[in-house]
Amino acid sequence: MSGAVGVRALCLALAALGAPAVAGAQQVPVRPGGQAVNTRGKVKVDYAELRAGPGVAFLPRGRAYMGDLVDVLARDESGDWLEITAGGVRGWVPLRAVDLRVGGDRAEGGRDRRQQNYRYDAEGRRVFLDGTTMGSGEGTQGRVEDPLPPEWHKTALPLAVRVGFGAGRIRRDFEAAIEPDSPLRKLAVSPMAITTEIGVDYTPHRHLALRLNFRDARLSDAVIPANPNYGFVDEVAINTNAQQLELDVVGRLPLAGDAGWIGAYGGLWLFRQAFQKTDPVVLFLTTAFTGASAGLAGGWTLGPVELAARAGLALPLAVSQDPADSGDADSLGVYGGAELAWAFHRQWALVGAGWYTRVQTDFSGGSTHVDPLTGGAVARDYQTARQTDGFVGGSLGVRWRP
Repeated sequence: MSGAVGVRALCLALAALGAPAVAGAQQVPVRPGGQAVNTRGKVKVDYAELRAGPGVAFLPRGRAYMGDLVDVLARDESGDWLEITAGGVRGWVPLRAVDLRVGGDRAEGGRDRRQQNYRYDAEGRRVFLDGTTMGSGEGTQGRVEDPLPPEWHKTALPLAVRVGFGAGRIRRDFEAAIEPDSPLRKLAVSPMAITTEIGVDYTPHRHLALRLNFRDARLSDAVIPANPNYGFVDEVAINTNAQQLELDVVGRLPLAGDAGWIGAYGGLWLFRQAFQKTDPVVLFLTTAFTGASAGLAGGWTLGPVELAARAGLALPLAVSQDPADSGDADSLGVYGGAELAWAFHRQWALVGAGWYTRVQTDFSGGSTHVDPLTGGAVARDYQTARQTDGFVGGSLGVRWRP
């Protein structure tokens, strides 16, 4: 009998060594610099992705759904992520996804049964109403969701600030109905430039966003070939730069499963190309376009990767040239762009961007820069001209969200 008691005592001791800490125990493993937290919690959002590490850049292992009771194992150094176990899966979830003021025994994992947004398929698996699978556990294949639940975003300012640096090409083609040997007959330059890009996105509502984007191109020279007939004995270098400003209101329609959105936008558009005046004559002008823009836009999210694209038309309402002008202007612009972002942190992401802009302007009537070109000696003029301005480039930078 004493032998049986000894075996039982040995088994109980081994079981005690292998048992997990009970709820309320203080021996909770915590990452260096982290804080001890309760060992029991309850999922309070629609669902929470269990990720391999504390951040949206880590791959998901499974999901815990509203109402699931979970064991909290640790908090990371920032205090924003918790390591938990749910339904046999261990992973990291945002702190705001779990209510830590919960005790008692574990309940079976699963979605709050009061939410009737699921059904069972022919094989007895729980699925969303659109047929995609749901449930927590390794290898779950479900619909693509925002890496952070909507409740996570509600506590932060819906703002994103982007800064990028890169290179771009400034292009200008000018052609006028004038004598063949004139420099204004046909000119084309496309110098490279260093670009800076700054963008601000404010999304007060899931269906509405405000967008401000500014690009600047500098450190560029356009080279004009020699033309002895007009005083250009040698090549002429003209300093060039370009700026583009977009201020839009974007209407957004979320896609199924919140995997992205599509929408339309409209707003204010400004585009300027500066070609410094030179001696002995004014050859290239600084042209500025101010107008209205409209187009289509869309965004897609796959885990920590985000893709956004836009394309539209710009109708210049006012065209100005300095220090002279080429006549009455009739313009139309097209432009587009795309951004690819990788969110490696709750607040930070790497962003690559590319853009294309083209404005074609037809001039009619008398111009005022022919007289300076000819020195006033000959009354040669033209009645029509076409100018095509382009700006294409790319940048690499970061995005920050509060």
